[in-house]
Amino acid sequence: MTTPILNWRQGAGWIILAGSADIQTDTRAQVLARIKAGGGIAYVGLRVDDIEALMDDMDDLGAPTGYFVNILAEDDASIEARLTEAACVVLPHIIPTEDFHSALMGAALQGLITCYEQGGVIYAEGASASLFGAMFLASTGKSHTGFNWLEGVFVIPDIISMSESPMARQLLAGGEVSLALGIGHGSAVAFGKDGELTPLGKRQVTLVLGSAPHL
Repeated sequence: MTTPILNWRQGAGWIILAGSADIQTDTRAQVLARIKAGGGIAYVGLRVDDIEALMDDMDDLGAPTGYFVNILAEDDASIEARLTEAACVVLPHIIPTEDFHSALMGAALQGLITCYEQGGVIYAEGASASLFGAMFLASTGKSHTGFNWLEGVFVIPDIISMSESPMARQLLAGGEVSLALGIGHGSAVAFGKDGELTPLGKRQVTLVLGSAPHL
């Protein structure tokens, strides 16, 4: 039996990781097509400015009712409950990435896990997509431990050539990650149950093994 080189967290829903948005592509529309009927969309952020433009665009595309979950201001029980009950949780591009990562730890992350395990869609765009790998690049230029939903993977939004990412080459060469996944601007990758993997949008996606001879 062949062992897959790319493994991700098991759940009944979808993990969709995207580069920065390009409204000329249908990436967000394809995200909406995977949402189960009858649920709303939770937009997660540190302040309302984080989600306004994204929420407006999703509404224009016919998204279900959406609501903002402020993970800095709301209590843990409310955060977890509002994420758990969502049909889709959207994480926008937020920097510094490490600040968003810290804020998500705890109740918000548990809400994401439960939502996904119950069949919800987890959609992370731009810098937020990098959090779902084993490591991510912080604003300091250093690597930090991610959520590892994509096991042993370094996720790099808006880069499709590893020559553009010294950190990817460093982590791969040092064995800290086994794979690097580059997701281009306007592109995304949907990870589903039973090993289903689908590129979306511009479909500019690059996967590099740590043992690749050119590294």
